[in-house]
Amino acid sequence: PVLTMRRLIRWLLLLALPFAVLMGGVAWIDPFNYFDAASPVPLETRKANLRHSGAVMPYYTLAWKMIEYRRRPVADIIIGDSRLTRFDAELVSRITGRELYNFGVPGGNTPSLFKTFWYADSLVELKTVYLQTGFRNWSAAQDYDIWEGPAWSTGSVIHYLTDRDVLGKAWLDARAYWGTVRPEGIAADQWETVMRNERAVLENYTPSARFAEELRRVAARCNERRINLVIIDLPVHNEVHAIERELGREEAIAEYKALMRSAGTYYDLSGPSAITADRAEYIDALHTSKDLLDGVIREIWQGPLVNGTADIRLTKR
Repeated sequence: PVLTMRRLIRWLLLLALPFAVLMGGVAWIDPFNYFDAASPVPLETRKANLRHSGAVMPYYTLAWKMIEYRRRPVADIIIGDSRLTRFDAELVSRITGRELYNFGVPGGNTPSLFKTFWYADSLVELKTVYLQTGFRNWSAAQDYDIWEGPAWSTGSVIHYLTDRDVLGKAWLDARAYWGTVRPEGIAADQWETVMRNERAVLENYTPSARFAEELRRVAARCNERRINLVIIDLPVHNEVHAIERELGREEAIAEYKALMRSAGTYYDLSGPSAITADRAEYIDALHTSKDLLDGVIREIWQGPLVNGTADIRLTKR
């Protein structure tokens, strides 16, 4: 019996060995900097791989930022989608004298925007929350989840070390550092692809009652806790506005903007305006160059606002 038990233990140890090696490899590389300790793969390499491809950017970026923000919460945050990729939060901080955390996520949508707000609200006494959004994001068709996977994997050490996507990121980091794997670049037909996708989104646009109700919940929470809630519509190229007009979305856009104004301060720089006409100032029809976005930052946080409108709601403290 003793010999049999020893054989069983040895067999179980051998069976567990591959899993232990995999978990050890994840902990060693620490792809999302969960342990904030020494890693053989430099921090900048691991951060660069968050943008490896469009398929993984939502998960990878959310996981990284959830861990980073939980480690050191900041009272002022901006939440949004890929249009915040080139957003210079440090420029805002220099203007305001207050640190701003950029919670922008490539592939982010309205459900992830709300989940991010409640996540931050659970960790710190928020002072100012900026919600970067746009008309397209409020379609019922955009109601899908990108939050739960990263939230689960970053919720505990065991989840982190055993999650398949975390393991995939560790393997990507290893190949990027010791091999030849590099993040994907911008495709030559990026503009055309974005425009095709945007037409499909606008053709199928239906306002989401759930999103409107959730926005009211967020606004009520901000009123309750004296949080300054600011909603920002960034510029999109006139080719998008042409499709909106072609499809007769003017009434739906007006209703969307009225909803935004009802929730808090609303800066609308979506256009059309002088800064939504020049293709050279855009990566694609939805994403501005950094220079143009820096100019938008200065208009909003410094003034004067010349390429949009502002509906200011003061928060009493």
